[in-house]
Amino acid sequence: MRRLWIVLIAGVVIELSRGYFTPRLEALPAASDGWTLVAQTTLDPVPAELRTSPETSRAVKAWRGTYSGTSPMTITLYAMQKARYFRVAVSPGADQTIC
Repeated sequence: MRRLWIVLIAGVVIELSRGYFTPRLEALPAASDGWTLVAQTTLDPVPAELRTSPETSRAVKAWRGTYSGTSPMTITLYAMQKARYFRVAVSPGADQTIC
């Protein structure tokens, strides 16, 4: 009987912690500072070709959005554990100098 209680309590704890360890974001912003979301893709699970850097290797989910605006832009948002995110923005017409 004691083992049954331990399994039951462990199940409740795991279920309650799912909201803490899984990403809460469901979509990218529709518009921001002159850019408008044109298309969005949810990547779950994250493909191996996107897990090439140390920053993205532990991603649990990702979203890729294409934005139109002054110059086209693609944003990939990686959800890490504990509600942390890592973002990569790519724009073909952007200035590559780092400020």
